[in-house]
Amino acid sequence: MQILAFPSNEFGHQEPSTSECARSFLHAGVPGLTVFDITDVNGPAASEIFAFLQKAAAPFEATLDQPEWNPVPNLIKWNYYKFLLDVNGEFIPGAVFSSKQSPMQAEPFIRRALGLPPLDGHLLDEVAEAEPERGLS
Repeated sequence: MQILAFPSNEFGHQEPSTSECARSFLHAGVPGLTVFDITDVNGPAASEIFAFLQKAAAPFEATLDQPEWNPVPNLIKWNYYKFLLDVNGEFIPGAVFSSKQSPMQAEPFIRRALGLPPLDGHLLDEVAEAEPERGLS
């Protein structure tokens, strides 16, 4: 699994710096994270990846508390939206999460994509049990 980050300055101008500055800040918090240049995520100037993601996620927009009057190409309302893709780069149906949703809500989709059975608890709970010496509990 790989996590990709796409900083954007579209939301309250929270990313007014350079791409290098954003990359440095994000790498400090998440080692191994792939951080792209600051990009547009909505509207006609949206990067190709976000045009693809928004089109793929459009049928699931109701799950993101979108008002009916708001048509998709502006699906992303704030920073930290999360989209899951499979190993072939295809959007996993339903696997789009707003910034208000916990990343842990992606767990069932990740498990399904990896061919793992559902858990009663969370993924980190399972890892902590399997590897207590790593101090994850």
